Amino acid sequence: MRDWDSLTLAEQTLLRAGARNLLAAWTPEHYSTAQRWVGDADAPLRSLTTEESRERATELMPVALDLHERGELFVAKATGQPWAYTHELLPPTEQRAFLADPENWLVKPATEPAGRRIALAVQPALREHLTAVVDRLDPKDHPTLSADEHEHMICAFEYSGWLTGPYGIWQEMRQGLDEAARLAFVDEQVAPLLPLVRNGWIEVRHVAATDSADYTVIPLEQLRTALADPAIRYEGDDWGIGVTCGLTFAGVAVSRRPR
Repeated sequence: MRDWDSLTLAEQTLLRAGARNLLAAWTPEHYSTAQRWVGDADAPLRSLTTEESRERATELMPVALDLHERGELFVAKATGQPWAYTHELLPPTEQRAFLADPENWLVKPATEPAGRRIALAVQPALREHLTAVVDRLDPKDHPTLSADEHEHMICAFEYSGWLTGPYGIWQEMRQGLDEAARLAFVDEQVAPLLPLVRNGWIEVRHVAATDSADYTVIPLEQLRTALADPAIRYEGDDWGIGVTCGLTFAGVAVSRRPR
């Protein structure tokens, strides 16, 4: 395996996807996210449109084929239950054919037929390297998190960790508050979150509909006013709508450092 820092962002994105056995169709969105997290001004503060996904897929495909040729990225089918735990590599010719097919790099209503889920894969040694070296920081590099900050890091680590709504970690905002009262309420809630966002460890997203994966990133300077808006917070009973958070690559490294 080559030195991690010598790899391009596209290579790193694909190898991270392989380490997590993700679908190739998910990687354009992950690539855009990675571009945003490294400060690329052209990366949108939202989920990708279909055309933007197609453009990034066109960029990722030859990179994936090159990684496969190097023996660093593979294609496997799920053979265990649950699907994420056991994978079996496809024959080499099928792997290359899969990576060269543009349809496999775009999200579709039914990405794979039932019983045959095809995912990216890497050697176990690389997966361990990502966990042990790339995604871990020395504890001396950062101060100890407060209890409230640690709670928010755990929330961001969990799948679709929600801040607001019925599954969120935040208390609901009382109805009937005026703007000043709403802002005061929010100021108390966001206090442990702000330094984590400022450090680039957590990204906060607004999801506007339960039937869509589309999202908009809420930048640090807009968090206070956005979270004081009842329409953005969403305090209803549905899951999958409102304000969520997730760890960035830097946040993963912090969360994995020895405590």
